[in-house]
Amino acid sequence: MSDRAVRFFFDDPECLAAYLITNRFPETSIKRIWTVDYNSPSSLVDARSAIFIRRNTLLSPMGANIAAFGSNPEADSASPRSFLLAMT
Repeated sequence: MSDRAVRFFFDDPECLAAYLITNRFPETSIKRIWTVDYNSPSSLVDARSAIFIRRNTLLSPMGANIAAFGSNPEADSASPRSFLLAMT
C-alpha cells in the first residue's frame, strides 16, 4: 500500500520484487508490503521481515519458485506444494 492508499496486487513474490526494483519507489512512499505465507495461504506476512527462499520444488504461479515464510524454521521445513488451487 502506498502513502496515497493505492493498493497493488501481484501473482507471486517474483512479480512484487520486479515491480519494486523497476519502479524504485522512495522508501517513505511505501506504507506496507505484504506477501502470502507459503505454509498458510490464507495468511499474510510482512514482506520486509519475511524469509524468502527459492527451490525448484516450490511451485509458484509465475515459475520463479520463490516462496515467503514468517520465520526461518518455517522456511527450513518447507515441503513442496503448488501455489495454484485445483479447479474442479
